[in-house]
Amino acid sequence: MNSKGEFNVPMGSAEKPAICQPAMLRGCHAALQSVLVRKCDFCEVEAGAGDFVYFDPPYHPLAGGSFTDYARNGFGEAEQIMLRDLCRELHMRGASILLSNSDTPFTRELYADCIFSIDEVKAPRMVNSKPDQRGAVNELLVTNYEVGS
Repeated sequence: MNSKGEFNVPMGSAEKPAICQPAMLRGCHAALQSVLVRKCDFCEVEAGAGDFVYFDPPYHPLAGGSFTDYARNGFGEAEQIMLRDLCRELHMRGASILLSNSDTPFTRELYADCIFSIDEVKAPRMVNSKPDQRGAVNELLVTNYEVGS
């Protein structure tokens, strides 16, 4: 969402978009039968033992980047620190956490303590005001559990 609280992704131009894939939808339906999916402000998350929480916050800006206004009220370093502190609290309650964010020294330092594992992934980026900077970029996946366990 943009600073006005509106979606900021264009509609696209595919003539026959594959938005309805019956087998995929049935699989998701079966997997989500006992799951509560909730969209809320990260400060409102209440989770404990046995719960899984995924955070996809506005990413910390890359070096030289200045776009930080995905969230209506902004999401700067103070909010990133509050989110990290919440992740620590949820870890202490026994929740499993997965968080995605940009690969920056600040983000790495935030999640450097021993309860978190940091994995790098390549993520395609086709939107950039500078065409020569489009392509795969490093992102971080932060977890408090062993991947595959």
